[in-house]
Amino acid sequence: MTLSLMRSKRLIFCALLPLMAGCTTAMQTGVFIPDVERYESGNKCYVPHGIKLVHWANLIDAQEKQDLFIQGMGLSKKDGNAVIYSNIPEGDMVEKDPMNPKNSGIPYLGMQNLISLPYTAIAASFESSSLKSVQKECEQKDASTIQDQLEKEETLRSRLKADHQRVENVRYDQLRTGDSPAYNDDQKPIM
Repeated sequence: MTLSLMRSKRLIFCALLPLMAGCTTAMQTGVFIPDVERYESGNKCYVPHGIKLVHWANLIDAQEKQDLFIQGMGLSKKDGNAVIYSNIPEGDMVEKDPMNPKNSGIPYLGMQNLISLPYTAIAASFESSSLKSVQKECEQKDASTIQDQLEKEETLRSRLKADHQRVENVRYDQLRTGDSPAYNDDQKPIM
């Protein structure tokens, strides 16, 4: 076999591969995004776990749904992306895919994935590493918040302990001198 014939067979195989996956799935444009999860317990930071493959239409839907929340909270671009990536909806949304033949008028037959997947995989890996810096900032902020809270609790404990000691000293002095409000004038001890 010649080299050009082998290349053409690979190209044909790669072109037909999406069609073998099933029509609805193959026709949707796939993109890689950072796999981000938000921990609800503890520090509630967004944690990236690598990259995952989603449909472009689902990503567009998540961006539309989270846009008002991101603007309302005044989040930075990285924080906003973490919110979007952690809230990607499940299921097929063929009607929102810009590369869908119904929307574009061009039957791509899944060929767009040959271009979109490698590029988005590279972009997602770089973005995933930048989201790790957002995670570190969140954890540091959380650690400083916890440290501040512990310091406030320690200050409060020491104040309560000092107040308790003052009350005990006053009680002792009152009992010793007989000036305690617990005694009437008739019941004062004789010293």
